[in-house]
Amino acid sequence: MKSLFLSLGTLLLIAFYCDAAVLYSTAPVTCCNKFSTFKIPESRVSEIKKTHGSCLRQGFIVKTVTGRRICFKQSDDWVQKPFYRKRISEGSGRKREQW
Repeated sequence: MKSLFLSLGTLLLIAFYCDAAVLYSTAPVTCCNKFSTFKIPESRVSEIKKTHGSCLRQGFIVKTVTGRRICFKQSDDWVQKPFYRKRISEGSGRKREQW
């Protein structure tokens, strides 16, 4: 009887720790260490994302039509406008604008 309780207790303990490991694992996070200072024409931008909240330096990651990813500061106006315009169009239920 003791071995049954010991086995069940061990099994529950293992299940708890395995579940906790999955719960607290994090997805790959992309942060920026350096920021570019030049402006990219909006016609060359295919995607804009904000850096993860856990990053030390907040900014935008811009993906160009050629697949290149470039970091820009969050304070850069030229990258803020298309980012927020895209978010508004996605939230309104309208078809996404191509810019």
